Amino acid sequence: MAIQKEVLRQIIKENDLKSVGNVSALLKESFKDLLQELLEAELDVSLGYDKNQKNEANTDNKRNGHYPKTVKSTLGELKLDIPRDRNG
Repeated sequence: MAIQKEVLRQIIKENDLKSVGNVSALLKESFKDLLQELLEAELDVSLGYDKNQKNEANTDNKRNGHYPKTVKSTLGELKLDIPRDRNG
């Protein structure tokens, strides 16, 4: 999946990307945000209902906060908030 050039130009303009360091920082933050959303979506699927939605699934398991975790990537260390459920 490729990002359209118009979208890329808009991102460059909005974030004032003028150096490789700026681009690297934006990529790192975007990758972190993407991973965070994927972790939340994984828990949604596991529990059978979305966050901020009443538990309509037939389960006693529920969300139980987050715990911090630092992971290493090719973009550097990323500090994530790992969602957890009551059943662990």
